[in-house]
Amino acid sequence: MITIQNGAFQTEDGVPIANGAIVFQLSGPATVTTGGGVVTTTPRIFQLDTGGNILPPTGATSAQIFSNAELTPNLGTYYYVTVYDSNNARVFTILWQFTQAAGATVNLSTMAPFTP
Repeated sequence: MITIQNGAFQTEDGVPIANGAIVFQLSGPATVTTGGGVVTTTPRIFQLDTGGNILPPTGATSAQIFSNAELTPNLGTYYYVTVYDSNNARVFTILWQFTQAAGATVNLSTMAPFTP
């Protein structure tokens, strides 16, 4: 798994998406290349703080997902990433592909869109 952090998500007007949520949904089921197991398309939801940055789940020290590099098919999968405001209104959806190795830390503020 990789650790995902930061984000500083904002509206088009540059206002931080305070206390919203970010949802990661894999484009299709995939198998974890080390250790086996299947990652499904069930959405993974994380909360955002007052600055629009991702928070770890309650009781966890970091927010983590599987990198596409850890999955088979690996670079044949990607994540639909949707950001919601504090009223649960969708702000935007983007496609991301994480090519980092297991154990990496990824700054979401520097991610570029993925085009399949």
